[in-house]
Amino acid sequence: MTGAAAGIAVTATIRGPVADTLRWVRYHRSIGVDQVTVVLDDPTDPAFELLNAMEGALPIRGDAEHRARTGVALDDPIEVRLHANAEFGLQIARERGCGWAITLDGDELLYAPDGLRQTLERVPDDQPVARFPVLEAVPDRLEHDDPFLQVHTFRKVPSPRRASLARALGCGSAFFAGEFLRGHRSGKSAVRTSADVVSMRSHAPQLAAGSGRGRVVRGAWLLHYDCCNLTGFRRKWSWRRDSSGTAARLGPARQAQGDAFARIASDAHAEEQLFRRLYFLSTRQRITLRALGMLASVSLDQALFGD
Repeated sequence: MTGAAAGIAVTATIRGPVADTLRWVRYHRSIGVDQVTVVLDDPTDPAFELLNAMEGALPIRGDAEHRARTGVALDDPIEVRLHANAEFGLQIARERGCGWAITLDGDELLYAPDGLRQTLERVPDDQPVARFPVLEAVPDRLEHDDPFLQVHTFRKVPSPRRASLARALGCGSAFFAGEFLRGHRSGKSAVRTSADVVSMRSHAPQLAAGSGRGRVVRGAWLLHYDCCNLTGFRRKWSWRRDSSGTAARLGPARQAQGDAFARIASDAHAEEQLFRRLYFLSTRQRITLRALGMLASVSLDQALFGD
């Protein structure tokens, strides 16, 4: 049995250009998200005032007061901040009477061609968690002015058999440290606010009854625009190396990317070559990988961003 989605709340911790933050919020409001809570990781972010005037948006300065309220120490790694803000977002979702809570990042968009609300209404009532599988953006130039609208090709998580076929057909360089995707493979999850959540995590909640991964949502995905620009690539790994972006737990492949960047940091040419190596696919690779079902195509409507 399925029923109406009582309301959808999304929470994100964001540090980035103001225009990108505003468009990210407008997009999710356009697709049916009722409550968008944005924790601005830079407490001085000028997006605060603009978001504060936007219907359905709740901006929060990630300052000392907010960290104290959520139990985060100044020197805690970024995962602790993300976890605390996810918990905070669930609390806000419950207070605002929303039926679903979702935690995202600022480089992620929910994509549901049939409508996000309609998609969640199809989730059985006895299913507390619904998982959005990930599609990862594939840039085709060093700088995209607007990755959300300019990038249309996405990597899919491959089966072991398809990954082996891709390597056998000459696409070995499309993998790095054994992985086809550069970011996470887990996707993100929507959890019912009525669920008995022990811990709200970035990718999936931990429920009192056990695993919170849930079943995959049919007809909906998480679009991950991981480093679609050389500038963003440099900013991400430079930030990861300083105290504000220190990560305590990176997967082996992600750690290998960081180690590779650290070895050539401040060498502009080497950084560009590493970016190309990690993210670009040749025309031949695109043809082969698409034939293997390892690539998908997505084009978003500009009107969804309020442009």
